[in-house]
Amino acid sequence: LSKKLINYFKAEQLIFAGLMLVLISGLIFTLLENSIHFSAFQTVLIRIPHFIGIALIYGNGTYCVVNLFPKVSGSASALM
Repeated sequence: LSKKLINYFKAEQLIFAGLMLVLISGLIFTLLENSIHFSAFQTVLIRIPHFIGIALIYGNGTYCVVNLFPKVSGSASALM
């Protein structure tokens, strides 16, 4: 997904979108967990945007860190 989106958006925009997905998914889950009893399947469905957001953050974050420190890209990606 990130590989296709990077052609249209900057890495920083994808990181921000990932953060928003994680935040919104977490808020929805937190607000609804006390009022609705979720099955395992429903819990996974709510968490899918969270996992997509994590993938956008991690992949593009590594790309940004490696671009900031090209001479020590191995160490930079290891720290990420």
